[in-house]
Amino acid sequence: MSLTKVTNSMINGAKYNILDYGASPSATASQNNNAFASAISDAKITGGTVYIPAGTYDIDTSIIVDDSSVQLLGDGLDVSVLNFTGSSHAIVIGDNSGGAYGKFSQFKIVGTSTGLSGIRVTGVTNCLLDNIWITGFTGAFVGGGGTIPGSGGACGVWVNTRNLTGGFVLSLRIENCIIETNFTGVDFTGTASGATNDIRIIRNRIRDAKGGYQIYANITSVNWTFEENVFEAQWASNPALLIGKGNIISVSKNYFEAVTSAPCIRFGDSLDANINVSAVKVENNSFVTSIGYPHAIEWYGNNNNGLLVANNYFSGYTYALKLGGTYTGMVVENNNYLVTGISDFGGTYYKCRFEEGVTDVTFKTTIRGGMWLAQGGFGTTYATTSSTTYQVPVGACRIVYTGGGASVFTLPAATAGRELLITNQTANAITSASANVIPITGGSASTALLSGVSGAWALLVGDGSNWQIISQS
Repeated sequence: MSLTKVTNSMINGAKYNILDYGASPSATASQNNNAFASAISDAKITGGTVYIPAGTYDIDTSIIVDDSSVQLLGDGLDVSVLNFTGSSHAIVIGDNSGGAYGKFSQFKIVGTSTGLSGIRVTGVTNCLLDNIWITGFTGAFVGGGGTIPGSGGACGVWVNTRNLTGGFVLSLRIENCIIETNFTGVDFTGTASGATNDIRIIRNRIRDAKGGYQIYANITSVNWTFEENVFEAQWASNPALLIGKGNIISVSKNYFEAVTSAPCIRFGDSLDANINVSAVKVENNSFVTSIGYPHAIEWYGNNNNGLLVANNYFSGYTYALKLGGTYTGMVVENNNYLVTGISDFGGTYYKCRFEEGVTDVTFKTTIRGGMWLAQGGFGTTYATTSSTTYQVPVGACRIVYTGGGASVFTLPAATAGRELLITNQTANAITSASANVIPITGGSASTALLSGVSGAWALLVGDGSNWQIISQS
Protein backbone atom coordinates (compact mmCIF):
# COMPACT_ATOMS: atom_id res chain seq x y z
CA MET A 1 0.00 0.00 0.00
CA SER A 2 1.40 3.39 -0.97
CA LEU A 3 1.11 6.43 1.25
CA THR A 4 0.43 9.98 0.12
CA LYS A 5 2.49 12.68 1.77
CA VAL A 6 0.27 15.25 3.44
CA THR A 7 1.45 18.75 2.62
CA ASN A 8 0.61 22.16 4.00
CA SER A 9 -1.00 22.96 0.67
CA MET A 10 -3.49 20.13 1.20
CA ILE A 11 -4.27 21.21 4.74
CA ASN A 12 -4.73 24.90 3.97
CA GLY A 13 -6.41 24.46 0.62
CA ALA A 14 -3.81 26.54 -1.19
CA LYS A 15 -1.94 24.96 -4.07
CA TYR A 16 1.53 26.36 -3.49
CA ASN A 17 2.27 26.81 0.23
CA ILE A 18 5.76 28.19 0.83
CA LEU A 19 6.12 25.91 3.88
CA ASP A 20 6.18 22.94 1.52
CA TYR A 21 9.23 24.42 -0.19
CA GLY A 22 11.31 24.90 2.95
CA ALA A 23 10.23 28.37 4.08
CA SER A 24 9.85 28.94 7.81
CA PRO A 25 9.84 31.82 10.28
CA SER A 26 12.95 30.20 11.76
CA ALA A 27 14.69 29.63 8.40
CA THR A 28 17.51 31.75 7.04
CA ALA A 29 16.88 34.43 4.45
CA SER A 30 18.61 32.25 1.87
CA GLN A 31 16.32 29.30 2.61
CA ASN A 32 13.21 31.49 2.38
CA ASN A 33 14.44 33.09 -0.85
CA ASN A 34 14.79 29.66 -2.43
CA ALA A 35 11.39 28.54 -1.13
CA PHE A 36 9.61 31.50 -2.74
CA ALA A 37 11.46 31.02 -6.01
CA SER A 38 10.59 27.32 -6.12
CA ALA A 39 6.93 27.86 -5.23
CA ILE A 40 6.56 30.53 -7.91
CA SER A 41 8.34 28.33 -10.44
CA ASP A 42 5.86 25.49 -9.84
CA ALA A 43 2.89 27.87 -9.82
CA LYS A 44 3.90 29.15 -13.26
CA ILE A 45 3.44 25.66 -14.75
CA THR A 46 -0.31 25.48 -14.20
CA GLY A 47 -1.06 28.89 -12.74
CA GLY A 48 -2.06 29.41 -9.15
CA THR A 49 -1.67 31.14 -5.82
CA VAL A 50 1.51 31.12 -3.76
CA TYR A 51 0.33 31.08 -0.16
CA ILE A 52 2.19 32.81 2.70
CA PRO A 53 0.94 31.44 6.07
CA ALA A 54 1.04 33.54 9.25
CA GLY A 55 4.55 34.23 10.49
CA THR A 56 7.55 36.46 9.88
CA TYR A 57 9.89 35.36 7.08
CA ASP A 58 13.35 36.82 6.49
CA ILE A 59 14.23 37.42 2.81
CA ASP A 60 17.06 39.38 1.22
CA THR A 61 16.55 38.98 -2.52
CA SER A 62 13.62 40.06 -4.66
CA ILE A 63 10.56 37.83 -4.94
CA ILE A 64 9.96 37.91 -8.70
CA VAL A 65 6.48 37.19 -10.05
CA ASP A 66 6.99 37.31 -13.83
CA ASP A 67 4.00 35.27 -14.96
CA SER A 68 0.46 36.67 -15.07
CA SER A 69 -1.02 33.35 -13.86
CA VAL A 70 0.69 33.62 -10.45
CA GLN A 71 -0.46 35.63 -7.46
CA LEU A 72 0.55 35.98 -3.78
CA LEU A 73 -1.81 35.56 -0.83
CA GLY A 74 -1.15 35.80 2.90
CA ASP A 75 -3.23 35.38 6.04
CA GLY A 76 -3.53 39.09 6.81
CA LEU A 77 -1.69 42.38 6.42
CA ASP A 78 -0.45 42.20 10.01
CA VAL A 79 0.21 38.46 10.38
CA SER A 80 1.99 37.27 7.21
CA VAL A 81 5.15 39.36 7.30
CA LEU A 82 8.11 39.52 4.90
CA ASN A 83 11.16 41.01 6.60
CA PHE A 84 13.23 42.28 3.67
CA THR A 85 16.90 43.08 4.34
CA GLY A 86 18.09 43.31 0.73
CA SER A 87 19.09 46.39 -1.26
CA SER A 88 16.70 46.09 -4.21
CA HIS A 89 12.89 45.65 -4.45
CA ALA A 90 11.19 43.21 -2.09
CA ILE A 91 8.61 42.05 -4.66
CA VAL A 92 8.74 42.60 -8.43
CA ILE A 93 5.49 42.00 -10.33
CA GLY A 94 5.47 41.94 -14.12
CA ASP A 95 7.54 41.09 -17.16
CA ASN A 96 7.22 44.27 -19.29
CA SER A 97 5.00 42.40 -21.75
CA GLY A 98 1.76 44.19 -20.93
CA GLY A 99 0.31 41.12 -19.25
CA ALA A 100 -2.86 41.14 -17.14
CA TYR A 101 -1.77 40.13 -13.64
CA GLY A 102 -4.05 39.25 -10.76
CA LYS A 103 -4.44 39.96 -7.04
CA PHE A 104 -1.73 40.32 -4.40
CA SER A 105 -3.20 40.50 -0.93
CA GLN A 106 -3.08 40.02 2.85
CA PHE A 107 0.59 40.39 3.81
CA LYS A 108 3.07 42.92 5.18
CA ILE A 109 6.49 43.92 3.82
CA VAL A 110 9.00 45.48 6.21
CA GLY A 111 12.04 47.07 4.58
CA THR A 112 15.31 48.58 5.70
CA SER A 113 17.06 51.82 4.84
CA THR A 114 18.80 50.14 1.90
CA GLY A 115 15.69 48.75 0.21
CA LEU A 116 14.46 50.47 -2.95
CA SER A 117 10.74 49.64 -2.91
CA GLY A 118 8.32 47.28 -1.26
CA ILE A 119 6.55 46.37 -4.49
CA ARG A 120 7.59 47.25 -8.02
CA VAL A 121 4.94 46.71 -10.69
CA THR A 122 6.62 46.84 -14.08
CA GLY A 123 5.10 46.69 -17.54
CA VAL A 124 1.71 45.21 -16.68
CA THR A 125 -1.74 46.32 -17.76
CA ASN A 126 -3.80 44.80 -14.96
CA CYS A 127 -2.97 44.32 -11.29
CA LEU A 128 -4.65 44.63 -7.87
CA LEU A 129 -2.76 45.33 -4.64
CA ASP A 130 -5.22 44.81 -1.79
CA ASN A 131 -4.74 44.75 2.00
CA ILE A 132 -0.95 45.04 1.93
CA TRP A 133 1.13 46.88 4.55
CA ILE A 134 4.41 48.32 3.25
CA THR A 135 6.83 50.13 5.54
CA GLY A 136 10.48 51.09 5.88
CA PHE A 137 11.72 51.49 2.30
CA THR A 138 13.84 54.60 2.66
CA GLY A 139 16.80 53.98 0.37
CA ALA A 140 18.68 56.72 -1.42
CA PHE A 141 16.80 58.86 -3.92
CA VAL A 142 16.75 57.45 -7.44
CA GLY A 143 15.96 59.88 -10.26
CA GLY A 144 12.81 59.02 -12.15
CA GLY A 145 13.69 60.80 -15.41
CA GLY A 146 11.39 62.98 -17.49
CA THR A 147 10.56 66.62 -16.96
CA ILE A 148 8.98 66.12 -13.55
CA PRO A 149 11.03 64.38 -10.83
CA GLY A 150 9.77 61.16 -9.34
CA SER A 151 11.47 58.88 -6.87
CA GLY A 152 11.85 56.09 -9.44
CA GLY A 153 12.65 53.73 -6.61
CA ALA A 154 12.81 54.19 -2.85
CA CYS A 155 9.10 53.90 -2.14
CA GLY A 156 6.32 51.68 -0.91
CA VAL A 157 4.87 50.95 -4.36
CA TRP A 158 6.52 51.83 -7.66
CA VAL A 159 4.40 51.38 -10.78
CA ASN A 160 6.57 51.70 -13.88
CA THR A 161 4.83 51.81 -17.25
CA ARG A 162 7.74 53.16 -19.27
CA ASN A 163 8.13 49.92 -21.17
CA LEU A 164 4.53 49.72 -22.38
CA THR A 165 4.18 50.62 -26.03
CA GLY A 166 1.55 49.92 -28.64
CA GLY A 167 -1.57 51.40 -27.05
CA PHE A 168 -1.91 49.12 -24.01
CA VAL A 169 -4.83 49.90 -21.70
CA LEU A 170 -4.20 49.96 -17.95
CA SER A 171 -6.46 48.69 -15.18
CA LEU A 172 -4.45 49.12 -11.99
CA ARG A 173 -5.79 49.29 -8.43
CA ILE A 174 -4.31 49.88 -4.99
CA GLU A 175 -6.96 49.38 -2.32
CA ASN A 176 -7.14 48.99 1.47
CA CYS A 177 -3.36 49.23 1.91
CA ILE A 178 -1.19 50.84 4.59
CA ILE A 179 1.84 52.53 3.01
CA GLU A 180 3.92 54.28 5.64
CA THR A 181 7.41 55.46 6.59
CA ASN A 182 8.87 55.03 3.11
CA PHE A 183 10.93 57.51 1.12
CA THR A 184 7.89 57.83 -1.16
CA GLY A 185 4.41 56.37 -0.72
CA VAL A 186 3.26 55.41 -4.23
CA ASP A 187 5.16 56.39 -7.36
CA PHE A 188 3.72 56.12 -10.88
CA THR A 189 6.21 56.75 -13.68
CA GLY A 190 6.12 56.34 -17.43
CA THR A 191 3.50 56.96 -20.07
CA ALA A 192 0.40 55.03 -21.07
CA SER A 193 -2.10 56.36 -23.58
CA GLY A 194 -4.85 53.74 -23.69
CA ALA A 195 -8.31 55.09 -24.42
CA THR A 196 -9.90 53.53 -21.33
CA ASN A 197 -7.14 53.55 -18.72
CA ASP A 198 -8.60 53.04 -15.25
CA ILE A 199 -6.30 53.62 -12.26
CA ARG A 200 -7.85 53.52 -8.81
CA ILE A 201 -6.26 54.31 -5.44
CA ILE A 202 -8.98 53.73 -2.87
CA ARG A 203 -9.24 53.41 0.93
CA ASN A 204 -5.50 53.45 1.61
CA ARG A 205 -3.56 55.04 4.46
CA ILE A 206 -0.48 56.78 3.06
CA ARG A 207 1.63 58.46 5.70
CA ASP A 208 5.08 59.47 6.95
CA ALA A 209 6.84 59.79 3.58
CA LYS A 210 10.36 61.09 4.15
CA GLY A 211 10.92 62.66 0.73
CA GLY A 212 9.83 62.62 -2.87
CA TYR A 213 6.19 62.57 -3.83
CA GLN A 214 3.72 60.38 -2.07
CA ILE A 215 1.87 59.68 -5.29
CA TYR A 216 3.56 60.71 -8.51
CA ALA A 217 1.34 60.24 -11.53
CA ASN A 218 2.62 61.09 -15.00
CA ILE A 219 0.26 58.89 -16.99
CA THR A 220 -2.12 60.33 -19.56
CA SER A 221 -5.13 58.43 -18.35
CA VAL A 222 -8.86 58.33 -18.61
CA ASN A 223 -10.26 57.71 -15.11
CA TRP A 224 -7.81 58.47 -12.33
CA THR A 225 -9.66 57.84 -9.06
CA PHE A 226 -8.30 58.82 -5.62
CA GLU A 227 -11.04 58.11 -3.10
CA GLU A 228 -11.36 57.64 0.67
CA ASN A 229 -7.61 57.73 1.30
CA VAL A 230 -5.85 59.22 4.31
CA PHE A 231 -2.72 61.24 3.51
CA GLU A 232 -0.99 62.35 6.69
CA ALA A 233 2.29 63.38 8.26
CA GLN A 234 4.29 64.07 5.12
CA TRP A 235 7.83 64.80 6.31
CA ALA A 236 9.40 66.55 3.33
CA SER A 237 8.74 69.56 1.14
CA ASN A 238 6.70 67.80 -1.53
CA PRO A 239 2.98 67.39 -2.20
CA ALA A 240 0.99 64.54 -0.73
CA LEU A 241 -0.51 64.02 -4.18
CA LEU A 242 1.03 65.17 -7.48
CA ILE A 243 -0.80 64.66 -10.77
CA GLY A 244 1.69 65.34 -13.56
CA LYS A 245 -0.90 65.22 -16.30
CA GLY A 246 -4.11 63.42 -17.11
CA ASN A 247 -7.79 63.74 -17.79
CA ILE A 248 -10.96 62.64 -16.06
CA ILE A 249 -9.47 62.77 -12.58
CA SER A 250 -11.60 62.33 -9.46
CA VAL A 251 -10.21 63.23 -6.03
CA SER A 252 -12.99 62.69 -3.53
CA LYS A 253 -13.63 61.86 0.13
CA ASN A 254 -9.93 61.96 1.04
CA TYR A 255 -8.38 63.33 4.24
CA PHE A 256 -5.17 65.39 4.02
CA GLU A 257 -3.37 66.35 7.21
CA ALA A 258 0.01 67.76 8.26
CA VAL A 259 1.71 68.08 4.88
CA THR A 260 5.01 69.85 5.59
CA SER A 261 6.04 72.88 3.52
CA ALA A 262 4.10 71.80 0.43
CA PRO A 263 0.52 71.73 -0.87
CA CYS A 264 -1.69 68.74 -0.25
CA ILE A 265 -2.31 68.42 -4.00
CA ARG A 266 -0.41 69.80 -6.96
CA PHE A 267 -1.87 69.53 -10.46
CA GLY A 268 0.84 69.94 -13.08
CA ASP A 269 4.22 71.28 -12.04
CA SER A 270 5.96 74.62 -12.13
CA LEU A 271 8.92 72.91 -13.83
CA ASP A 272 6.92 72.17 -16.96
CA ALA A 273 4.25 74.64 -18.09
CA ASN A 274 3.09 72.24 -20.80
CA ILE A 275 1.83 69.63 -18.33
CA ASN A 276 -1.96 69.87 -18.53
CA VAL A 277 -4.99 68.45 -16.80
CA SER A 278 -8.65 68.43 -17.77
CA ALA A 279 -12.01 67.21 -16.44
CA VAL A 280 -10.81 67.23 -12.83
CA LYS A 281 -13.14 66.99 -9.83
CA VAL A 282 -11.95 67.71 -6.28
CA GLU A 283 -14.99 67.09 -4.09
CA ASN A 284 -15.86 66.27 -0.48
CA ASN A 285 -12.27 66.24 0.80
CA SER A 286 -10.84 67.59 4.06
CA PHE A 287 -7.62 69.64 4.02
CA VAL A 288 -6.41 70.45 7.54
CA THR A 289 -3.36 71.46 9.57
CA SER A 290 -0.91 73.25 7.32
CA ILE A 291 2.71 73.20 8.51
CA GLY A 292 4.49 76.21 7.09
CA TYR A 293 2.81 76.28 3.68
CA PRO A 294 0.03 78.67 2.58
CA HIS A 295 -1.81 76.68 -0.13
CA ALA A 296 -3.86 73.49 0.15
CA ILE A 297 -4.06 72.94 -3.64
CA GLU A 298 -1.83 74.27 -6.41
CA TRP A 299 -2.55 74.30 -10.15
CA TYR A 300 -0.07 74.75 -12.98
CA GLY A 301 -0.13 74.19 -16.73
CA ASN A 302 -1.43 76.12 -19.72
CA ASN A 303 -4.50 74.09 -20.56
CA ASN A 304 -6.55 73.46 -17.44
CA ASN A 305 -10.08 72.71 -18.65
CA GLY A 306 -13.30 71.70 -16.96
CA LEU A 307 -12.12 71.81 -13.33
CA LEU A 308 -14.47 71.53 -10.34
CA VAL A 309 -13.57 72.23 -6.71
CA ALA A 310 -16.69 71.74 -4.59
CA ASN A 311 -17.89 70.76 -1.12
CA ASN A 312 -14.42 70.59 0.43
CA TYR A 313 -13.33 71.62 3.92
CA PHE A 314 -10.20 73.78 4.28
CA SER A 315 -8.68 74.59 7.66
CA GLY A 316 -5.26 75.89 8.66
CA TYR A 317 -4.24 77.24 5.25
CA THR A 318 -3.90 80.86 4.21
CA TYR A 319 -5.37 79.97 0.81
CA ALA A 320 -7.41 77.06 -0.44
CA LEU A 321 -6.07 77.37 -4.00
CA LYS A 322 -3.02 78.73 -5.77
CA LEU A 323 -3.99 79.35 -9.38
CA GLY A 324 -1.30 79.63 -12.05
CA GLY A 325 -1.91 78.88 -15.71
CA THR A 326 -4.85 79.12 -18.08
CA TYR A 327 -8.33 78.00 -16.96
CA THR A 328 -11.45 77.38 -19.00
CA GLY A 329 -14.73 76.50 -17.34
CA MET A 330 -13.33 76.23 -13.80
CA VAL A 331 -15.97 76.11 -11.04
CA VAL A 332 -15.20 76.67 -7.35
CA GLU A 333 -18.28 76.45 -5.16
CA ASN A 334 -19.86 75.32 -1.88
CA ASN A 335 -16.51 74.93 -0.09
CA ASN A 336 -16.06 75.62 3.60
CA TYR A 337 -12.95 77.80 3.72
CA LEU A 338 -13.07 78.54 7.46
CA VAL A 339 -10.09 80.96 7.55
CA THR A 340 -9.05 80.45 3.95
CA GLY A 341 -9.27 82.39 0.68
CA ILE A 342 -8.32 81.88 -2.97
CA SER A 343 -5.06 83.28 -4.33
CA ASP A 344 -4.04 83.95 -7.90
CA PHE A 345 -0.47 83.68 -9.24
CA GLY A 346 -0.80 84.97 -12.77
CA GLY A 347 -3.75 82.91 -13.97
CA THR A 348 -5.85 83.59 -17.05
CA TYR A 349 -9.55 82.70 -16.85
CA TYR A 350 -12.30 82.09 -19.42
CA LYS A 351 -15.90 81.45 -18.32
CA CYS A 352 -14.97 80.51 -14.78
CA ARG A 353 -17.27 80.57 -11.76
CA PHE A 354 -16.03 81.19 -8.23
CA GLU A 355 -18.32 80.71 -5.23
CA GLU A 356 -21.99 79.89 -5.33
CA GLY A 357 -24.18 82.59 -6.86
CA VAL A 358 -21.56 84.07 -9.19
CA THR A 359 -22.06 82.71 -12.70
CA ASP A 360 -20.30 83.01 -16.06
CA VAL A 361 -17.62 85.39 -14.88
CA THR A 362 -15.13 85.73 -17.72
CA PHE A 363 -11.55 86.92 -17.19
CA LYS A 364 -10.00 88.01 -20.47
CA THR A 365 -6.79 89.26 -18.86
CA THR A 366 -4.46 88.02 -16.17
CA ILE A 367 -5.30 88.95 -12.60
CA ARG A 368 -2.28 89.40 -10.35
CA GLY A 369 -1.54 90.17 -6.72
CA GLY A 370 -4.35 88.21 -5.11
CA MET A 371 -7.90 87.47 -6.09
CA TRP A 372 -11.07 87.03 -4.06
CA LEU A 373 -14.49 86.64 -5.64
CA ALA A 374 -17.73 86.07 -3.79
CA GLN A 375 -21.13 87.66 -4.14
CA GLY A 376 -19.87 89.65 -7.10
CA GLY A 377 -17.07 91.55 -5.38
CA PHE A 378 -13.29 91.66 -5.69
CA GLY A 379 -10.93 92.47 -2.86
CA THR A 380 -7.45 92.16 -1.46
CA THR A 381 -7.14 88.59 -0.29
CA TYR A 382 -4.64 89.08 2.50
CA ALA A 383 -3.09 91.93 4.47
CA THR A 384 -0.80 91.97 7.52
CA THR A 385 -0.38 94.88 9.91
CA SER A 386 1.53 95.60 13.10
CA SER A 387 0.16 99.13 13.49
CA THR A 388 -1.63 100.02 16.73
CA THR A 389 -4.00 102.20 14.70
CA TYR A 390 -5.01 100.64 11.40
CA GLN A 391 -7.35 101.67 8.62
CA VAL A 392 -8.69 98.46 7.04
CA PRO A 393 -8.49 98.86 3.23
CA VAL A 394 -11.79 99.24 1.44
CA GLY A 395 -11.30 96.06 -0.58
CA ALA A 396 -9.79 93.84 2.13
CA CYS A 397 -11.28 90.51 3.11
CA ARG A 398 -8.62 89.16 5.48
CA ILE A 399 -6.41 91.00 8.00
CA VAL A 400 -3.72 89.47 10.25
CA TYR A 401 -2.44 91.52 13.21
CA THR A 402 1.19 91.00 14.31
CA GLY A 403 1.86 94.12 16.38
CA GLY A 404 3.45 94.56 19.80
CA GLY A 405 0.55 96.23 21.58
CA ALA A 406 -3.21 96.69 21.58
CA SER A 407 -4.58 97.96 18.27
CA VAL A 408 -7.59 99.97 17.12
CA PHE A 409 -8.97 99.06 13.68
CA THR A 410 -11.04 101.46 11.64
CA LEU A 411 -13.34 99.11 9.74
CA PRO A 412 -14.68 99.85 6.25
CA ALA A 413 -18.38 100.34 5.55
CA ALA A 414 -20.38 97.26 6.55
CA THR A 415 -21.88 96.63 3.11
CA ALA A 416 -24.63 94.03 3.36
CA GLY A 417 -23.28 90.54 2.70
CA ARG A 418 -19.63 91.52 2.70
CA GLU A 419 -17.28 89.26 4.72
CA LEU A 420 -14.18 90.25 6.68
CA LEU A 421 -11.87 87.88 8.56
CA ILE A 422 -9.55 89.23 11.25
CA THR A 423 -6.87 87.06 12.87
CA ASN A 424 -4.80 88.00 15.94
CA GLN A 425 -1.27 86.56 16.14
CA THR A 426 -0.40 88.48 19.31
CA ALA A 427 -1.45 88.56 22.95
CA ASN A 428 -2.88 92.07 22.53
CA ALA A 429 -6.54 92.99 22.18
CA ILE A 430 -8.00 94.49 18.99
CA THR A 431 -10.92 96.92 19.11
CA SER A 432 -12.93 98.85 16.55
CA ALA A 433 -12.62 102.62 16.34
CA SER A 434 -16.44 102.76 16.22
CA ALA A 435 -19.14 100.90 18.13
CA ASN A 436 -20.15 98.96 15.01
CA VAL A 437 -19.43 95.33 15.93
CA ILE A 438 -22.28 93.03 17.03
CA PRO A 439 -21.07 90.07 19.14
CA ILE A 440 -21.73 86.50 18.03
CA THR A 441 -24.39 86.20 20.76
CA GLY A 442 -26.25 89.22 19.39
CA GLY A 443 -27.24 92.35 21.25
CA SER A 444 -25.98 95.91 20.96
CA ALA A 445 -23.05 96.89 18.79
CA SER A 446 -19.80 97.69 20.60
CA THR A 447 -16.12 98.22 19.87
CA ALA A 448 -14.98 94.72 20.95
CA LEU A 449 -13.31 92.77 18.14
CA LEU A 450 -10.72 90.25 19.37
CA SER A 451 -9.34 89.42 22.79
CA GLY A 452 -5.61 89.40 23.47
CA VAL A 453 -5.18 85.71 22.68
CA SER A 454 -2.72 84.63 20.02
CA GLY A 455 -4.48 82.71 17.29
CA ALA A 456 -7.90 84.19 17.98
CA TRP A 457 -9.95 85.05 14.91
CA ALA A 458 -13.37 86.40 14.04
CA LEU A 459 -15.40 86.23 10.83
CA LEU A 460 -17.57 89.32 10.33
CA VAL A 461 -20.42 89.87 7.88
CA GLY A 462 -21.85 93.30 7.12
CA ASP A 463 -25.57 93.86 7.61
CA GLY A 464 -25.69 97.27 5.94
CA SER A 465 -25.02 99.20 9.15
CA ASN A 466 -22.85 97.12 11.47
CA TRP A 467 -20.45 94.18 11.36
CA GLN A 468 -21.95 90.98 12.79
CA ILE A 469 -19.50 88.37 14.20
CA ILE A 470 -20.87 85.08 12.88
CA SER A 471 -17.96 82.81 13.82
CA GLN A 472 -14.96 83.15 16.09
CA SER A 473 -12.30 81.34 18.05
